[in-house]
Amino acid sequence: MMPKRVTEADRAVGARLHALRKARGLTQTALAEVLGVSFQQVQKYERGANRIGAGRIRTLAALLEVPVGAFYGEGEEGGGELLQLLHIPHAAELLQAYGAMPAVMRTALLNIARGLSQTDRLSAADAEAAGDLAQQAAP
Repeated sequence: MMPKRVTEADRAVGARLHALRKARGLTQTALAEVLGVSFQQVQKYERGANRIGAGRIRTLAALLEVPVGAFYGEGEEGGGELLQLLHIPHAAELLQAYGAMPAVMRTALLNIARGLSQTDRLSAADAEAAGDLAQQAAP
């Protein structure tokens, strides 16, 4: 009998687990404690190196307060690309802070982010002003 191989679907489920865990502000260690596994096992799940069993998916769904289908991309409609963005360091934290802001501040932050994403078009003065804003906003 051939050993089971991890598939792209397994990796996609792991990526969704990673994004959902980060969105809830949970560490791998905290998730591992609830599941009764090591944090290394959670790392393997998130990387897609190990498959996540059906029973464990149900436990994860309940813990993360999402439907089981969330791990399989049900209802995403193009959300796969957005999900990948959550793997960027601090993206989930930024999204949590963004969600906690009043609407007018979210709009202002979005405009700043759009401007910063086009840094190749920024003048030196604009880049310096953006740096000054970032320093003022730092906690």
